[in-house]
Amino acid sequence: MTAGFDTGSAAPGVRSGGQIQDAFERNLRRALSEFNPDGVFDEVARTEAIIATRP
Repeated sequence: MTAGFDTGSAAPGVRSGGQIQDAFERNLRRALSEFNPDGVFDEVARTEAIIATRP
């Protein structure tokens, strides 16, 4: 599986690929599997909307 670290908030060394990205991905996968061996993570996102109308 290819990981996507091409975000503006990613560290430049991670974005550039190569050995730094490989080590980052390996360490991240190891840490996440220690945290939750099932490999499934839920994310709860809260969204709000303000709807206005003109009189």
